[in-house]
Amino acid sequence: MTTVVVIVRIARQGDGAATRTVTVVRGVSGTAPEGSRPLDVSARPTVTSTPTTAPVVGATGILSAAAVRRYLAGRKGNVTAAIYDIATGSTSVWRPGVVQYAASIVKVEILATLLDQFEDQGHPLSSREASLAARMIEQSDNTATDALWTEAGGEGGVAGFGRSLGLAATIPGTGLRWGYTKTTAADQVTLLKALVLQESVLQTAARNYALGLMQHVDKDDAWGISAGVGRGIEVALKNGWLSVDDDAWQVNSIGWVNGQDRNYVVAILTDSDPTEGYGIQTIQGLSSLIWANSSH
Repeated sequence: MTTVVVIVRIARQGDGAATRTVTVVRGVSGTAPEGSRPLDVSARPTVTSTPTTAPVVGATGILSAAAVRRYLAGRKGNVTAAIYDIATGSTSVWRPGVVQYAASIVKVEILATLLDQFEDQGHPLSSREASLAARMIEQSDNTATDALWTEAGGEGGVAGFGRSLGLAATIPGTGLRWGYTKTTAADQVTLLKALVLQESVLQTAARNYALGLMQHVDKDDAWGISAGVGRGIEVALKNGWLSVDDDAWQVNSIGWVNGQDRNYVVAILTDSDPTEGYGIQTIQGLSSLIWANSSH
């Protein structure tokens, strides 16, 4: 097994801005996933958003395509989705305002909260924290999540970071019930934009680190918004699933898709699915249609 040690060095410049350097070191002990690759934060592109007017909200844009509407009309469960097209700066939302449980996609917000706190405090991400972060995102490990949720200040800490991003509809779960965080697809797209776009509360190194983990989720958990996407495309994702009742599943997938004339962040949330597999199938069918209808 290997572990990841992330050393963050912060230097203050004359204008008060901070620059961050992240060094990734591989050791021979610890609990990070075996065979995982070093995170090369210098190799990732910088993405700048295109100025735009107020977001377009409703069943519009990519989500207004007739094939998408027909597909969703024929599916059981409740589906809400949002897409931000980085090239055009436009937002498209299916069933805006619908609130659902986050399940394990909240792990992205937990990590972003911690990275933001580390930036403010000016101390490095320790080897223990890095190992926990890798387990939380790449393996969706709940025990690691409990530890990092607590370290981030629980619901109070995560809610504070959410307010800084403008996540108006996201309410963190209480105690260790982080999976019961309530959120919307639009809020999840706002969170993803904070990871992908240059104009962000997070520094470049922190954003690249989080996206690097999301690019290396375990193969068994790499379903969702990656479905139907062309070969060789850059995909950073996190999925979540939660059995609310025996026949009512919450299944979610969020992330970034970049390549072949596409560049977008997307969040697909589904609840009242009869099984976990049914929810996954719904998301993957929608993902394929989004990819097909998103070329410029």
